[in-house]
Amino acid sequence: MDLIDYVLAFLLSAVPPSHHATVEPVSVTLDRYGSIAEDIAMVASDPSVEPLYSGRDGRAKTAIVLASVAASESMLRGDVDRCEVTGDGGKSVSLFQLQRANQSVCTDRQEAARVALERVRASMVQCRKAPAPERLAAYVSGRCDRAVGESRRRLEKVTKWLRRYPVLDAPNTEMQ
Repeated sequence: MDLIDYVLAFLLSAVPPSHHATVEPVSVTLDRYGSIAEDIAMVASDPSVEPLYSGRDGRAKTAIVLASVAASESMLRGDVDRCEVTGDGGKSVSLFQLQRANQSVCTDRQEAARVALERVRASMVQCRKAPAPERLAAYVSGRCDRAVGESRRRLEKVTKWLRRYPVLDAPNTEMQ
């Protein structure tokens, strides 16, 4: 299984395509999910991008964290992906619900994933004194002492996925 397929499997599990059935055909949802998985995998496997985790499976784990953030922030909605709908009173855009981001994140999902990855990394550094599952709190709320439960839920999804579907042989992360 390559990294794109690994991320796609996570996305399908996190937000089943039937979730969007009232607003778009499942085929459209599946196409978008495939494109999202490819963009996340491309960013996580880019040699110029430092993964969140070390080791053979560090890039795959990084990709699953990004996928979890996108799924939690936007439910992978097409209108959010296209920036037709914003969050936080118009302040947050893209699948990753990025604030104070260049508008390019609305037209370039890989750019959005790169910005999200840097903000996830910054949150983990800012909240480094917190238990590991709470280190996304600053990403979610801007502070390490807020949204701890939401941070925990997002990272526990990642932990459960990796436990259930371990990266025994790190997925092919070579850019093709």
